[in-house]
Amino acid sequence: MTKLRILLAGVLALSLALVPAVMFAQAAPAPHRIYGTAQIDGQLVSAGSVTAVIDGQDIASATTDTIGNYVLTVNETTAGAYTGKTVTFRVGTAVATQTAAFAQFDVTALNLTALSAPAAPAAVTLTPASGAGATWVSGTGFGPGSAVTITSQGLAAGVATVVTVAGDGTFKTLAILPQSAAGKYTIRATDAVGRSATTAYELAGAGAGTKGPAGPTGLQGSAGATGTQGPAGAPGAPGAPGAPGLVGPQGAEGSSALGVVALIIAIMAAVFALGGVVMCRKPKKA
Repeated sequence: MTKLRILLAGVLALSLALVPAVMFAQAAPAPHRIYGTAQIDGQLVSAGSVTAVIDGQDIASATTDTIGNYVLTVNETTAGAYTGKTVTFRVGTAVATQTAAFAQFDVTALNLTALSAPAAPAAVTLTPASGAGATWVSGTGFGPGSAVTITSQGLAAGVATVVTVAGDGTFKTLAILPQSAAGKYTIRATDAVGRSATTAYELAGAGAGTKGPAGPTGLQGSAGATGTQGPAGAPGAPGAPGAPGLVGPQGAEGSSALGVVALIIAIMAAVFALGGVVMCRKPKKA
């Protein structure tokens, strides 16, 4: 009997000693560790802040490394104070789209994406806004460097597989509506960081529609065949007078002997002629 009492007393003492330890273990705050990458407008944030928020109160913060990784340890203020509550996050001053549910002693991988406040809300315009189904889609206010998807009533409409937003938040791409029935359709542009804008396009019915946008310049055609020879041209105007010819060479000097002979013959001819005249005249009778 004495041994039994001693045993019971020992068990009771051990129980009393363990109760505070169990109560302390149950009451101790339990952490929730969350880690991943942080991006703003599709770009990893280097040496930026990541903050965990519960019930509007900042409860933990961390700084990203040079490649955008972060690790947050969220501790309860008291045991069970955050269990099951939603944890929201800020990357810098931008609110991330992801959330987490607090769980004691949990470890969660969560990549955060946030949007910086744009200078203007995202918007899209169509050129033309109606026609046979082909139109140029131009956007402003989208996330620089992010990919844009073009849809018509939820169906893919973009001709390009990937449309990348320029550094100033703009893009332009050709879209062809997949629908064929006439009517108005909602064209939506959505980028990879969640910015979106819509506008309406009116699809014409059967028959001639409005003129679509000009297509790209075609390749240069091959050279044509050689044409037939044209008619002869009119005679040309007379040419200018030619330049004077060169002076000819001087003739040879005549022979002096021939001149003397010719003179003698001429004198003899004159004498004979005069003699003939005298002889023909008869003397008168007395």
